[in-house]
Amino acid sequence: MLDREREERNYFQLERDKIQSFREQKMKHLLCEHHNTVTELEADIATSTDLLEDEQSQLEADLYKEMMGILVEMQESSCEDVFKELLLKHEEEMTAAKEKWETRLRGEQLIYHTVLHFMVSEHDNIMKSVTCERELLWKSHFGNLNEDIDRCLNDAKDLISMLSKETGKEIAALKVSP
Repeated sequence: MLDREREERNYFQLERDKIQSFREQKMKHLLCEHHNTVTELEADIATSTDLLEDEQSQLEADLYKEMMGILVEMQESSCEDVFKELLLKHEEEMTAAKEKWETRLRGEQLIYHTVLHFMVSEHDNIMKSVTCERELLWKSHFGNLNEDIDRCLNDAKDLISMLSKETGKEIAALKVSP
């Protein structure tokens, strides 16, 4: 009886260890995926920022070249109007570039938050599943233990009944014998 209970306990401990191992592997896998996704998104954001800075530097360099060309022309013509037009054009280009990169950055952030939400939801689902499996395992284990206890009690009652009958017969036999 004790051996059977030990075997069952060992069996349930092995099952628990398997479930725990599976859960840990799944968690490590999800954390690795999450880390990779975050790293990729951070790299994309860094790249976007670098590209924006490079584009701005290029625009400023182009503006400088145009301004130098205009300065030469200013000696020959009215430079004030040309300079205002150039500044206005530069502001429009800078605004357009800024809007373009801000839109791209918002898109990257939206993807990051969506992936993060999905991974948190996936983790919660796994935890609920593991908890449910454990509860079912323990319910089954307790059900088996209750059945074993009932069987042992019935066996004990039968043994006591049999011993009582045999003792009664022996007492009766002793009374009959002189």
